[in-house]
Amino acid sequence: MVQVAQRLTELGLDSPSVVPPGRADGTDVRLIGNYRESPFDDDPCLSYGEPVSALYLLLAARATGLEPADAAQRLRRLGLDVPDFDVTMADLDALTPALRNAMEEVKECGQRPRASEICRVVLKSACQPEDLVRELARFGIHTDKPLPEQLTAVDDALMPSARTLPDRIEPRALLESLLNVDLTAQEAATRLEAMGFEVCEAAYLIPDLDSADRKILRAINVGTHSGTMDLREFAMVVTRTDYPSEEVAQRLAKFGFVVECPKEVDDVAAHLIPPNLPAPVASGQHDVPLPAVLRHADEYDLEPREIVSCLRELGCSVPDPAELTEQDVALLCEDMSSLGEALDVWTPLTMSELIQSAIRARLSIHEAAARLTEFGYRFEFPDLEEELRQLLQLVPRQGEGLESET
Repeated sequence: MVQVAQRLTELGLDSPSVVPPGRADGTDVRLIGNYRESPFDDDPCLSYGEPVSALYLLLAARATGLEPADAAQRLRRLGLDVPDFDVTMADLDALTPALRNAMEEVKECGQRPRASEICRVVLKSACQPEDLVRELARFGIHTDKPLPEQLTAVDDALMPSARTLPDRIEPRALLESLLNVDLTAQEAATRLEAMGFEVCEAAYLIPDLDSADRKILRAINVGTHSGTMDLREFAMVVTRTDYPSEEVAQRLAKFGFVVECPKEVDDVAAHLIPPNLPAPVASGQHDVPLPAVLRHADEYDLEPREIVSCLRELGCSVPDPAELTEQDVALLCEDMSSLGEALDVWTPLTMSELIQSAIRARLSIHEAAARLTEFGYRFEFPDLEEELRQLLQLVPRQGEGLESET
């Protein structure tokens, strides 16, 4: 191991401040790597400068088949701080199954678990906070903050659902938790802070929720929502909640969700609306690209004319699919036998796709680009002429290749 440290220094890398004597074997690796055969990258392993807890030592000794004293000696030889403990394997085995399982789960959070992580374990187990904290301290693990004396089903409902607990609770995460409890934002934030979370100030400003707010917000995925709602999603929320669209829009806006509200959406079949369409402003029209209609009709086995009729009722301007020519179909569709194979109108087209469309439709590049733009397409490149000029530079001039060969 000394040779390894010397080689690291020669390579310009930081070598460990403590270089254990001798050679480390597989058992040593398991002892310092969360006692697994192949530790995961995110496993909380031991580190220099932190004392090894009695809980870690006993569990590692059991997993590796060593006596606790032998495991402690190996860890000390590797330069780790292993205090003398007054607890034994018999003390660990004497714990109730619920406490022992809870302690093993807390150990997975590392040598210094956060209070919020311990609270989550308490809520999942059948033990009480004071019992778990007392036994953890006895086995060398301490919390960063004191825990509440009791945790209830309300605290469990407030606990964030993410697998990895956040250090800071943002407004959207708190709003998601509020859907499960009858509390104000201030009451919920106070409980979460008592469990060791940091709640940002903006979360305290969330308006109080009533039953209608909860019903509407439950119709969307609050925790992961982008905050901007397209027309299809908005119509679905109106359908699911059975509230007037204007009221739905107002209540969503109160919690920071952006939506423009056409009144006609109340009587609309939401499944007919293609995804990704912004809601049209009530006083004007919104152009809907025909390829979006064709792809949506194909995906859900709908008639394009039904979709067009629905969108026009909402004040949208949509071309008539019946007016498509054979050349238009060739331009839009890689497979001319299916209108559902139209190019994705929401993804900018590449030069390769433009060239292939022009070839299929027997149009010049400029003519194809102009027609595709009329259908609502955009391109990856900002300037067609500049893109073509750069492509021409890559094409060998006549005779250039022959001259280089001779």
